Amino acid sequence: MQRIGRRALAGFALGGVFARRANAQPAPPELRVGAIFPLSGPSGLLGDESYRGLELAVEERNAAGGVFGRTIRLLRTDAPDDMAAANEARRLLAGNDRVSALFGSFSSAIALPASQAAELAGVPFFELGAIGDAVMDRGFRMVFRASPRAADFATTTISAVTDLLAPAFGVAPERLKLAIAHEEAQGGQSVAGAQEALIRAGGLALVERVAYGSRAADLGAVVQRLRGLEAEIVLHAGAPGDEVLLFRALREAAWRPRMVIGTAGGYGLTESARSLGDPFLGAMSADFTPFAVHERHAPGAPAFAETYLRRYGAEPRSGHSLAGFVGARFFLEALGRAGSAERDRVRAAVLAVDVAEGTTATGWGARFDERGQNQRARPVLCQWQITPHGPRQMVLSPAAAAVAELMPRLGA
Repeated sequence: MQRIGRRALAGFALGGVFARRANAQPAPPELRVGAIFPLSGPSGLLGDESYRGLELAVEERNAAGGVFGRTIRLLRTDAPDDMAAANEARRLLAGNDRVSALFGSFSSAIALPASQAAELAGVPFFELGAIGDAVMDRGFRMVFRASPRAADFATTTISAVTDLLAPAFGVAPERLKLAIAHEEAQGGQSVAGAQEALIRAGGLALVERVAYGSRAADLGAVVQRLRGLEAEIVLHAGAPGDEVLLFRALREAAWRPRMVIGTAGGYGLTESARSLGDPFLGAMSADFTPFAVHERHAPGAPAFAETYLRRYGAEPRSGHSLAGFVGARFFLEALGRAGSAERDRVRAAVLAVDVAEGTTATGWGARFDERGQNQRARPVLCQWQITPHGPRQMVLSPAAAAVAELMPRLGA
């Protein structure tokens, strides 16, 4: 079994993996790799942030010699919706100049059609951030996901209720009134379904599960319903921007639950915290690893933030870039070990990846099951808190990653 050594992944550089060809020899052809992300539209900000992580991983790999001696050429495409994702994937996979692999996509709505096209073409699809169950539940052999699953995010949110909030409020967990609000799209449905199952299995009190349409313009009706049921903790799984709609609706209703726990997406965006201000402080989320994390859990996270700042002239906007970077590293290393882009060799190389948890900049390890899902990627529990540098998304758990203690209330 081939293994990726801890030393190769714990540090930021991957130098000396491939020998450079002699200067006298002609340069081998580039390895064309497609990148399908929503770069415009409602998910454009987080799609671009995810893409930047991939871009930095590719640049690092090229500086170390590329993949099997070939420089990687990253072809970036904008897929703001599922139709665009299908069209862009087919375009990249057509003709003599078709790509050898596809990376994506941040969004389950983008991942589903793009990965289907890749599977039909026999080309590997490497998912870096979409969490919906359906992405990995179709029996495909060439689709691989580095990031956690919806069920992992759901587990983190429910553990926040039972292990942190209930003790902080001084009540038994089953006495808290929980409500789930979620977007009807694949990602939101997957998280909400897993949350409901965990709540019922744990004997907790679910007063409502309410779904709302994709790209909703207002969540006032959702908030009024939850207020009428006296929900104390709102578990929210929405699209980017839905967190702004929820908190604006809370303000307009002059009502505040004891806590809101979001799931990734816009809950990790600095722009959301700036836009909403003090009412957003205290909001919790099950999320991709942010940069306010203990380095014993995520070695290399500060170094990545510094590289990002030098490359783009600004601090990272969320942990999605870090997730994209670490996930892309896993797959680029597997491609290199495969020695070619031939499908069976790539699949065997990905399934042979063996990286311990706590050795990468997200804290994730890597071990892929037969479905292609990484079994060693886990979200962390975060909370927006005020710091001397302004509001920051701080890690509360797991203990090895924590840099702050729970603030058991919403608002400044």
